[in-house]
Amino acid sequence: MRIAYVLWDQPPKGVTQQAIEVTAIGGLTEVPAQGTAIVHVAGKAGAAVARNSYGPAVSIKAYNSQ
Repeated sequence: MRIAYVLWDQPPKGVTQQAIEVTAIGGLTEVPAQGTAIVHVAGKAGAAVARNSYGPAVSIKAYNSQ
């Protein structure tokens, strides 16, 4: 599993929203079946959160990876 912090643009109505910045949070994280994992936000990801968390649309996305 990998996690990314995504900063989205805020287009006018009728225009598709696009990611304008994607920052990896941590590295490859193993999550056991029916389990959980904790990933600490630091470095470039921490700076991205600090810079954007009170501004435009943001999200955190987890995705499968090897």
